[in-house]
Amino acid sequence: MDSLTAIVLKTQLETRLRVPLVSSAVFDHPSVDELAEMLAHRLAPEPVGAAR
Repeated sequence: MDSLTAIVLKTQLETRLRVPLVSSAVFDHPSVDELAEMLAHRLAPEPVGAAR
């Protein structure tokens, strides 16, 4: 994925999910699975004191 496509994807995710993301989010999480996992944690963080 080139830089422009990554920024477009990041911007669309921020708009649709209403969650700010760092500019490098797509590159920091290069697979769809990794990006989805990061977003899942951002949208529904683990409750404080939850068992791991």
